[in-house]
Amino acid sequence: MAALSTNALAIALGALFDPETVKSPTAIAQYAPPSTPTHFFLPLKPNDVQLFNSSEIFRAETIGLNASLSCEALNALVKVENNTFKAGTVEIKNEVGNLRFRTTAYEDSGPLCEGSAKFEFRSLSNDGSITGIERGYNGSVAMEAYAQLKAASDNTRENEICGGLFPVIFSRTQPLSASNSFRFDPTTFRHKSIVCRPKLDVHRYEITFDTSGRIIRTAISENSADEKPRVFAGPITESQLLARMQLLLRSDLGDYSLNINAESGSRLYFSDNPLPRGWIDFMLQTIFSSTEAIDPQTPIQDIDINLIGEQLNVVYARVFSVALGIYHSRMFTRASPSAPQTEGVKFAPTVRVQISTSMFALTTTLLGFYFILAIYFYLFRVSRLFQRLPTSIASEIQLFHKSSVLDDVRGTELLTGRQRKAHLSRLNRRYGYGRFVGRDSILRVGIEREPLLDHMLNQEVRNQGLGKFGLTIEYWAQWLKKTLN
Repeated sequence: MAALSTNALAIALGALFDPETVKSPTAIAQYAPPSTPTHFFLPLKPNDVQLFNSSEIFRAETIGLNASLSCEALNALVKVENNTFKAGTVEIKNEVGNLRFRTTAYEDSGPLCEGSAKFEFRSLSNDGSITGIERGYNGSVAMEAYAQLKAASDNTRENEICGGLFPVIFSRTQPLSASNSFRFDPTTFRHKSIVCRPKLDVHRYEITFDTSGRIIRTAISENSADEKPRVFAGPITESQLLARMQLLLRSDLGDYSLNINAESGSRLYFSDNPLPRGWIDFMLQTIFSSTEAIDPQTPIQDIDINLIGEQLNVVYARVFSVALGIYHSRMFTRASPSAPQTEGVKFAPTVRVQISTSMFALTTTLLGFYFILAIYFYLFRVSRLFQRLPTSIASEIQLFHKSSVLDDVRGTELLTGRQRKAHLSRLNRRYGYGRFVGRDSILRVGIEREPLLDHMLNQEVRNQGLGKFGLTIEYWAQWLKKTLN
């Protein structure tokens, strides 16, 4: 597989978030196709992808990288020290506050790492000369520090290891005024500190992705092993990569050098408002919708430092996956054409109709109702009432076939309807529907002169239409109605 290339050291990972987003919080980068909020996967490209349908998806194995933080409490002591600096040829001395801290690179072992974060007492002035503290403000001010650690031995290799650690300090204190000559009282300085150690996991995953490369599902492979030796087969080491990630998360937006020994973040600045003052503040506020940690009005004892550690872990994993998703083409060498190709599976789109239990029950009920309705209309069809259904001229003729009515209307075909009615009135005859013996001496049912052989009562006509089956249904329906009442 691919290995980290040397040009990774020159990548400006700080471009992930624009510094202006602190003033106008709007992220300018979305998740790149080979990334998820927690993982980066070495991208795969199917052969002849231009021939595939855009709705097709693929499944194959690739290497995935995940970075996380493990945080614990950190002891940081604040001391008042003398600081000397030159202004031209003049040497000036002033007092500064200095937070010093030490820890091991790993939980209980590894190189000894140390760091410090300084602040000038002048930076606490409320005379209006300091950005972030209004003139005359006497409330609480807040400061958070995301400092840099170095190896106590000043060894290059150990410096890289310590550079990946992530110390965090949150503090509260009071502003200083000119009336007390900017004298700082260390007892007013309250703080909480943690140190977060990075952990990089590199394993083989089975991923499902679409034609654009966007991840749909992921699952670690059953036979997955640690793939770090293959990923870091080049000159770039794991500690160098993690040190660069720590620099990406630094609070100072003005440092783009990405130098491991950079002093960025060693100077602390206080503020009287809860606005984000750096990348981490901005990302914590954006992801968790909270400014509690950086709000001066939140007492230091109310800050849940363990919760902050969990939130930093989420931010760290997200920035790691996004950064590699954006810059992976520069950070990893491409596999040679002779390298064996990865086998995968292509899923063709299939249209399936899914129906819920409620929809199935509703459909079944409607079909059952239609079935009963069809039986009802069949039983009460007109043909059961009229043996020869008069729906056409031929069927109408059957009602009068062999009937004496034909003798009464013979010769009236050229008369109008009114004239034919007057003619029948003069005959003074009554006609009815029932049984009669036709001129062919056959018993028929139709329209004939009265008297008929047998008039059919309404109930008889109805019963004949229902038939035995219909009468049975009617009987049980009436029985059920009486029972329910």
